[in-house]
Amino acid sequence: MSAGMAYEAMNNAQAAGNRLVVILTLEQRIFEQIALELLIQLKGRQLQQLDRLLQLRRQREVLREP
Repeated sequence: MSAGMAYEAMNNAQAAGNRLVVILTLEQRIFEQIALELLIQLKGRQLQQLDRLLQLRRQREVLREP
């Protein structure tokens, strides 16, 4: 759901007097934001781990050279 669609749905729900839909829509948007932030953090950690593995590999290659 796009932000525009969510905004329109909230306005329509308020006009109809249905506050529950507004609350559920807001909760869904908050959940989506939290899930997105979690995925970003996990992706960052994976990249850090991969970078660390590359660093360790480079260090081993340097040590092996005569």
